[in-house]
Amino acid sequence: MLSLKSITEICLYSKDLIKSEHFYAEILGLELIDSTDNHVFFRVGEQVLLIFDPNHSKTQEDLPGHFAHGNQHIAFTATKDQYETWKNRVLSHGVAVIKEHTWKRDLKSFYFRDPDDHVIEILEGNIWI
Repeated sequence: MLSLKSITEICLYSKDLIKSEHFYAEILGLELIDSTDNHVFFRVGEQVLLIFDPNHSKTQEDLPGHFAHGNQHIAFTATKDQYETWKNRVLSHGVAVIKEHTWKRDLKSFYFRDPDDHVIEILEGNIWI
């Protein structure tokens, strides 16, 4: 049976790539792969977080144009023993936790916003398996 193995990259759009680069590198500690005037790319485990300037990416000609409007959402998985440390790290950078939720198997997650108001979530383990 034909199947896909994983999601390799996920994309957000930002009107201020400098703020996004700082947020994801300094607050979330993601490894910066590449940064230009039009994009910022980060490694997250085996996946990649792509952040594009939507005004550029929707009109680019070398690849299919793409963009999005409004508040997007992505979730990161932490280990159960590091969950509270992650929450404290986010709070210590002056970022408000806007919601905490308990999922099946008593796994928790908390939500906060990035500089573009995207809703970011950190999960205490993988709630989907």
